[in-house]
Amino acid sequence: MEYTEDEKWDTLMGCHVRAVQYFGGRMEMVLYDNMKTVGTGADEQGHPLWKERFARFAVHAPKGKWKTASAM
Repeated sequence: MEYTEDEKWDTLMGCHVRAVQYFGGRMEMVLYDNMKTVGTGADEQGHPLWKERFARFAVHAPKGKWKTASAM
């Protein structure tokens, strides 16, 4: 866990870089707390509704599970 002063895109990407470095590469799961930078909620089945910019990032990021707290 890393404390930040905001949820801006550049801040989030910096957190991802440091997390990957800390864990030595690929992470099995990344959990988000419904932050506005990442998603807009969940659909009727509980699947996360990703923001377009985050969805483009996740396609190119190391493969793992991407979840929001509402999708748990």
